Amino acid sequence: MSGKILPPTASSKGEILARFVLVSIAATVAALWKAMVNRRAVVRLSELDDRLLQDIGVTRSDVDHVLREPYRVDPSYRLALRRLERTRSSRPTLVLIEGGRGGAEAARRARLKARLQAA
Repeated sequence: MSGKILPPTASSKGEILARFVLVSIAATVAALWKAMVNRRAVVRLSELDDRLLQDIGVTRSDVDHVLREPYRVDPSYRLALRRLERTRSSRPTLVLIEGGRGGAEAARRARLKARLQAA
């Protein structure tokens, strides 16, 4: 053997293509299976009452919305995205407090205002 790399033959090209097709089909089937399993979990979430959903950080409309997605879409991923968007948009804003007289009272009012905005 001289160590030369031989070009692929026609049969090996066909084998490579067949493996690629099989791997692609297997990946698609696995993704659909995962989406189906996660859809069942989200359906179970829809059976919870609103208080428990709020504890998790989602709303009933979020759950209903992601269940209307096509079956090939993973609803748990979409539900997590909706929750993340909501938590990012509802972060309390920072309030600057000037020093001097009444600083403690102004700080207490700012904390109360931040709590009211978060609720």
